[in-house]
Amino acid sequence: MDRLAALTPGGRTSYSRVVREFSSAGSPRGLLILLSDFVDEQDCLRPLQYLADSGHELLLIHLWAEEDRTPPWDGELDLADAETGNRLEISFGPEAREAYTLAFDRWARSLQDAAVRKGGRYAGISTSMPMEAAIFGPLVGAGAVE
Repeated sequence: MDRLAALTPGGRTSYSRVVREFSSAGSPRGLLILLSDFVDEQDCLRPLQYLADSGHELLLIHLWAEEDRTPPWDGELDLADAETGNRLEISFGPEAREAYTLAFDRWARSLQDAAVRKGGRYAGISTSMPMEAAIFGPLVGAGAVE
């Protein structure tokens, strides 16, 4: 826990790099609990599948803020990527919001499918959810907590 508490966020996410480092450390096969937003510029599903194929049981805990799933903004937006600094100007309204939320939900289902395909589990949790509700809702539902 001390090591986790000492980590500072920053830089780009690379599941491929993290999985290579983890695999090269010779960690024993077993339950892997991954807490993440699972956002990566590259494919995170392939590295997760590699972990499952190599004998690890995956428990994916997908964390997101409500605005990550259903952006509340309207109009002309100037977005900046928190990891890369890349900027994107877009027009956003109700139709775009609905399409974005549907795409987010498809992405979440693909994460769930990647975990379940090899006997793993998935729990999607909004950061707005109280801790008790997360534990006794999605985590119990995924079989992560009994």
